[in-house]
Amino acid sequence: MKNRSLLFPAFLCASLSTPSIAMLNGCIDTNESDKKTAFYFANGILTSPFAAKFMAKKMKNAYKSQFESLHENSSYEFSDAYNYSQGALTDITQVLQQKMDEDGADGINGYQIYELISSGLDNDAIRAVLAVRLTPSALAVFTDTLLEELGESMTQASVEAISDRLTVNSEHVGLYEADLLSGKRVLIMPHSQGNLFTNTAVTSVKARQRDRAESIDYFGVANPAASTVDGASYVTADDDRVIGGLRLIENVLPSNIDNDPSILPDFLGGDFRSISNHLIIEDYWDTRLASREVIDTNLTRLATDTPFPVQIAGTGSIRASLSWGDQPDVDLHAYEPNGEHVYYSNKTGDDGILDVDDVNGEGPENYTVSCESVNVGTYKIGVNYYSGSAPETAKVTIFLGDGRTITPRELTLEQSEGSSGNDNPEIMFEVTVADDGNGNAVYSVQ
Repeated sequence: MKNRSLLFPAFLCASLSTPSIAMLNGCIDTNESDKKTAFYFANGILTSPFAAKFMAKKMKNAYKSQFESLHENSSYEFSDAYNYSQGALTDITQVLQQKMDEDGADGINGYQIYELISSGLDNDAIRAVLAVRLTPSALAVFTDTLLEELGESMTQASVEAISDRLTVNSEHVGLYEADLLSGKRVLIMPHSQGNLFTNTAVTSVKARQRDRAESIDYFGVANPAASTVDGASYVTADDDRVIGGLRLIENVLPSNIDNDPSILPDFLGGDFRSISNHLIIEDYWDTRLASREVIDTNLTRLATDTPFPVQIAGTGSIRASLSWGDQPDVDLHAYEPNGEHVYYSNKTGDDGILDVDDVNGEGPENYTVSCESVNVGTYKIGVNYYSGSAPETAKVTIFLGDGRTITPRELTLEQSEGSSGNDNPEIMFEVTVADDGNGNAVYSVQ
């Protein structure tokens, strides 16, 4: 591990630099509450970004005021942990891949069916393998026509689904981990496939952030998973047709609520739900349904009982958070508008500070500029692979004082550079700050 001491030449250069005077308001919200919570909606398949944000807004309208009264001097931020939709076939293929990872090699599941098709077996041989695990009624679905259509269409969908999964998993882990380090609890309400992504992300975050593992939790809706992390609660209607169909070929958690509002059909004022009985708003969130009371009760329980983490990472007008894999050491670097270089040997710049410097592997590291210290100009955020014996992937997320979170970027670093890489780190973001004419910072990111 490298020497973390402040070298004399670096100290001399820092002491001779002329500090700039910040005249900008860098943040639109300077809420300084002691107890902060980031609350996410994690969407299912075939959900547009607008629909995911709309659901997060509905959660905010329903819960913000109520939940902030549970603890003195507390605040809540509601947003979406988005799961990109790539179209029906790719989204469904992705779910089947996730179920394969969840279930392991035992039995037969949806994605293994694709693998059987792609292996070159004829249709009768494929059905013979499936017959060991599937009921006759489920097996009858796999006609020659269906198997041929699956074989033609799933190959490209499989590639796209794997790529998308890696992106979403990485983004969710980065968001949740950065929140915990900044002293925020992380609470999540995943719907449908969002439960599978949430299981993966929460498991990873709890393993990486053991000291803050109790400060992230979730309650699932319409859950297609086979299990939950640490016994997290969920609600799935017993007549949810999407989950019921998946259950024919997959290991899925049991349903646990009768959500049918009436024996009468919709046109007689009875069952007003969608045909699938699976949609988040129409089929679970509606206040006329039994599921809504269960959701309200469990989210209130999470808001009441989940402990707040200790803050170790600063927030402000510009914040950069770096994480990586299991190699020993990747370093975060920042160049401020006046040329000041902030990194492990010069942690305090004219504008910002490297307030989290990981020396044990995986990260994260954190650079932040306070709301009062931001200056006009360009901040360059980069990384150096200091120590390791194999290729490593650095992931950097940017948080801005205007409320935006910039999608994490990943960079594969082929080999460690040691201290020789300190002078030319790989630049991953350039954040340019301008004055809107009224003394407020305006941000653009490249």
